[in-house]
Amino acid sequence: MRKRINRREFLRNCGGAAAGVLSAPYILRSIATAAQTSSIPDILVVKNGSPSAMVRKVIERFGGIGSLVKKGSKVVLKPNMTWALPPTQSGNTHPDVARTVAEIVMEAEPKEVVALDYPLRKGAFEISGVQAALETVKGVKVLKTEEERYYRRVEIPGAKVLTGPILVSTDVLDADTIINLPNAKSHGSTVVTFGMKNWMGIVYDRRAFHNGGLTGPIAEISSFVKPALVIVDATRITLFGGPSNGNPAATRNLDMLIAGKDQVAVDAYTVGIAEWQNGKNKPEDIAHIRQAAEMGVGRLDLENLKVEVVDMKA
Repeated sequence: MRKRINRREFLRNCGGAAAGVLSAPYILRSIATAAQTSSIPDILVVKNGSPSAMVRKVIERFGGIGSLVKKGSKVVLKPNMTWALPPTQSGNTHPDVARTVAEIVMEAEPKEVVALDYPLRKGAFEISGVQAALETVKGVKVLKTEEERYYRRVEIPGAKVLTGPILVSTDVLDADTIINLPNAKSHGSTVVTFGMKNWMGIVYDRRAFHNGGLTGPIAEISSFVKPALVIVDATRITLFGGPSNGNPAATRNLDMLIAGKDQVAVDAYTVGIAEWQNGKNKPEDIAHIRQAAEMGVGRLDLENLKVEVVDMKA
């Protein structure tokens, strides 16, 4: 059920959240604009439901899967499945989020569906539970893109840091529709890692990104890869020490998804749901988000965007 909420109601509803979560004041102005409307929101926040139910609500509010995926098309899903952490801990996309998206995508009768990532830890696909969940969906191919043969050399138009050709996932380059399914977590170098940083899992040589200081390369690859939809999994997040903090104390359960078609706006909004690395940040404080906005990849002016909040327990 969707309903109007004001600032006081929002704070009261979130009173049970973990300390430091959903505390950034700028976000409240955006949330307060949520209204019951038939038009598609710029940013959709769904909370307090099962991962599967929340995914289905997201797809419904963005016009149904037929508005995102065409029959006979090629679809790429990009979940996080790179860290050797179990589903109960943050670090990877929740298996039920990935599985449910795949199930819904298959309803559109695509020609091919590929779910891929380049894992950084041995056994990550298996330990995360994401591979097993995706493999229950008939017709979905789960691909571990650890070898160069899965990539094609391309140049990023207008790049100032990634000036030479880089190896990008061939499946991503050939996809008709890309759905980005990152997990929300903190990061030692970039403070946070949400949707745009998730594109590092589609490139072969990550040293080029690190050598370029991460900020520019992340913004530039985001200018090149255009997702049809971003669904940030904040069912459980890594507040500090991420992205692969094995300490269960770093995980906080929020039971929330944040979705939208503008990858900058979605990342910018997600900055405000927690105090990452024990600090408060505005979207413009996160260098790669700010630079992507400056490049015209997406919008940073959250106060001017339509934000809709759906509380599935309301």
